[in-house]
Amino acid sequence: MATKPYFYQKDRLELRDAVRKLCNQFSLDYWEEHDRTGTFPDEFAQAFADAGFKGIIIPEEYGGGGGKIGDREEILYDCC
Repeated sequence: MATKPYFYQKDRLELRDAVRKLCNQFSLDYWEEHDRTGTFPDEFAQAFADAGFKGIIIPEEYGGGGGKIGDREEILYDCC
């Protein structure tokens, strides 16, 4: 069943889809292994940064994505 986004989320559908696609590249086994061993998920962190999500709310003039705080919240919601 597809969920209908709230009115304020419609402009973030592309962002949400991109984040979900990236997160789906990392299986539950991947996360369980890092939980079990207590290691940092370097591969995920690098993929997240490479996709441009790390600095999403930093202004563009400082090298960020120029997004709003809501963009960051969408990323955390869809990825975590």
